[in-house]
Amino acid sequence: MLQRLFIYLCSRASQPGAPKEFEIAQEVFGKTENFDVGQDASVRVYIHRLRRKLDEFYGDTPDGSDRLLVPRGEYRLIVQRAIISDEGDQECGDPRPGTAEQHTPDPAPKHTLAIRTILIAAMALAITLAFLVGCGVLLKRAQAASQSIARTPTWAPILASHRPTFIVLGDYYIFGEARDTMEVDRLIREFSINSSSDLDQYLMSHPEQRNRFVDLDLHYLPVSAASALSNILPAMQNPGNAGFGRPQLLTMSQMPPEMLKNANVIYVGYLSALGLLRDVVFRMSSFSVGSTYDELIDKRLGKHYQSNWSMSDKARPHLDYGYLASFSGATGNRIIIVSGTRDAGVTQASEVATNPVMLNKLASLAGSGSFEALYEVSTLGTANVGSRLIVARALSAAGTSPAGGFAARKFPDQAGARAFSG
Repeated sequence: MLQRLFIYLCSRASQPGAPKEFEIAQEVFGKTENFDVGQDASVRVYIHRLRRKLDEFYGDTPDGSDRLLVPRGEYRLIVQRAIISDEGDQECGDPRPGTAEQHTPDPAPKHTLAIRTILIAAMALAITLAFLVGCGVLLKRAQAASQSIARTPTWAPILASHRPTFIVLGDYYIFGEARDTMEVDRLIREFSINSSSDLDQYLMSHPEQRNRFVDLDLHYLPVSAASALSNILPAMQNPGNAGFGRPQLLTMSQMPPEMLKNANVIYVGYLSALGLLRDVVFRMSSFSVGSTYDELIDKRLGKHYQSNWSMSDKARPHLDYGYLASFSGATGNRIIIVSGTRDAGVTQASEVATNPVMLNKLASLAGSGSFEALYEVSTLGTANVGSRLIVARALSAAGTSPAGGFAARKFPDQAGARAFSG
């Protein structure tokens, strides 16, 4: 549909005037003459997506280059020309009149240019050699660390496995709000609406909101996903294991249920975004979720652990909790949970998960290759300033079976995720 919209706007670019919304709806989307602009936001949504795609496409191009543009509030495609300002710098915009004189400096002597070229080439060669030597040292260190991690009870079963391995990122669904305008002016995170189908069901129950809320097919990840991946991905690059293939990345909203049996799964994200893994984890965990996902309860000791990391006062330390677990799936596949109540907890769990010394310590404390561990993390703003191990316990693989005989558990809405709007 984006391609059809793009081709249509290109074909109309040479004609005077911009096409109307109902024209695009009929020509591109096959709408009938009864198309109601107030009830159907399809054109606005796809114009928004096309504008975003163009921004992404031109994101890596040099400044001052010509580019295609869909102007805000319009349904037309234009070329934004690069021009030369009076100061000699390139800018983007419509040509402006100007008669600034051009001054051409005297050319440098040929022998000076030759010496300068040789010096620049020598410097570039020296910098390149130093860079390659440094990369070689770092590569050897990374390989040594990867081999140490591969020998731990946590990672050895995965790195030696012939099953496919997936890194699953806990994501959250957001939708747009377009209040009587052509443009989406706000993104909304509603804890009770976690997918496109949830939004459709809501709009069916609230038809008066159909022109207000639109499905943009957008999801977002917590910022800790990036730092966690930067720790985990290098640890998984171990060429010494012939059975291990390159891990694949996907989000929890894309994860099919059969993956729980057919693949190794490494989950990275908030506890509130565990999705299909939620019941599997808490069925055998010694922890339960409190009134929100910011609270964990130790069922054996009756202790409550409450994250206050989301409080607005960032001038003093706060507490967050990282959760790490490793266990066998229903068919002998391996599942690793790198999670936490908030970003600081997820980051801490990823650091432990890629530290051979700490992993071996957890294995010795739990006395099993399947374990769970909870860390208390002290934070100052977004920085982790300290952590301590609270619990390390063995897990029973029997708990992964859906027919484990456990009573149904109640969970709060995904209130562990902050609303995302703007």
